[in-house]
Amino acid sequence: MWWKKEHFWIIAALAVISFSTFFYTSHILQHREKSIPKETVLTWTDSYTINGTKLRGFAYLENGTKIYAVQTFQTEQEKKKYEKISLCGLTFHVKGKMVPPPLPSHQFAFSMENYIESHEAQGIYEIEQAVFRKKENTISTILADQRFRVKKQIEETFPESLIAEAQALIIGEQENVDPDVNRAYQKLGITHLFAISGLHVALVSLLVFEILLRLRVRREHATIIIMIILPIYACIAGGAPSVWRSVLVVEMVMMSKIFSSKLSIDDALSLSFIALVLYQPSIIFQIGFQLSYLATIALVFSNAILQSTQSFIMRSFYMTTVCQLLVYPLLIYHFFEMSLSSFLANILFVPLFSFVILPMNLILFVLTIIFRPLAQLLFFIYEPFRELITKLIMLGQAIPYQM
Repeated sequence: MWWKKEHFWIIAALAVISFSTFFYTSHILQHREKSIPKETVLTWTDSYTINGTKLRGFAYLENGTKIYAVQTFQTEQEKKKYEKISLCGLTFHVKGKMVPPPLPSHQFAFSMENYIESHEAQGIYEIEQAVFRKKENTISTILADQRFRVKKQIEETFPESLIAEAQALIIGEQENVDPDVNRAYQKLGITHLFAISGLHVALVSLLVFEILLRLRVRREHATIIIMIILPIYACIAGGAPSVWRSVLVVEMVMMSKIFSSKLSIDDALSLSFIALVLYQPSIIFQIGFQLSYLATIALVFSNAILQSTQSFIMRSFYMTTVCQLLVYPLLIYHFFEMSLSSFLANILFVPLFSFVILPMNLILFVLTIIFRPLAQLLFFIYEPFRELITKLIMLGQAIPYQM
């Protein structure tokens, strides 16, 4: 900046911000580790899974420490009781102990220790005994309860073959996705289609905006309503980094329009990055966060290439190529493999998911609430079509030497 002859006050301000950020982050890291007693009070967050005989997820202790808690169910009835309710905000008096994270089976395997640290948790707390105390009623727990209701609505009304996909696309819940199907998506390089991202935010924004305009709501008021709805949607959709990145960018661009000032997409992207890292510094180590920003940066700064053709197919090819070239090094670093077929697969499946599968799941979900007979009719048509797509994906992934 000095070489570019920027004003001294800009350089000084940047220096102050940089040093302040460094010391702030250092302070957080130094005071993050706290002693954890064997008997304490624990409050569950919305990030948990029930699988087999185990309940696993992130929780907060009464001293504010975030931990990764593990509880083993003693009976099938106890498990079913936990499955019927949303655990977010439930507070228990627990007895247990801290245990070290399991070591990776080899150097390329999943690291539980890195996963826990990337979510700013201190370690694994094994619960030996838990007694319910109360349920906290906060905005986050209310939204978590709504997310749980959406999950149960899908399980109760969707055909069994469509439940996992609907939960992944609507609320970002991927724990029920079949491992074989998930591996097929990995081989074709299209696992990102199951992740809620900017596409979902754009569709929800467009859908709500068009409905409001049809109800004769003024554009300015419709914009404000969308700005209120989007953070709520981000929470219900699971609050993944890619979702918050999209929501924050849209919010800032809309706010700049309200105040009649121009905020470029790259500046909005940078500001959203800074905001998320300040709020949760360890988010920078989450793979989803890294991939989301890298792919978005690839699209933002390759606009000239994308605009060089009017052909939809060529533009899709350019988008896929630019994104893949930028994220490949990151994918190899984290997963030690890359999909050679992802270029062609993304050209085919990105439009299919964007304009058919995702909108169809949203429409079907709404219809299961307001007019279930029509939803059943559409299920009768859509389910065979979706099974055909799955068969094509399974055939495509069977081709050798793709990874």
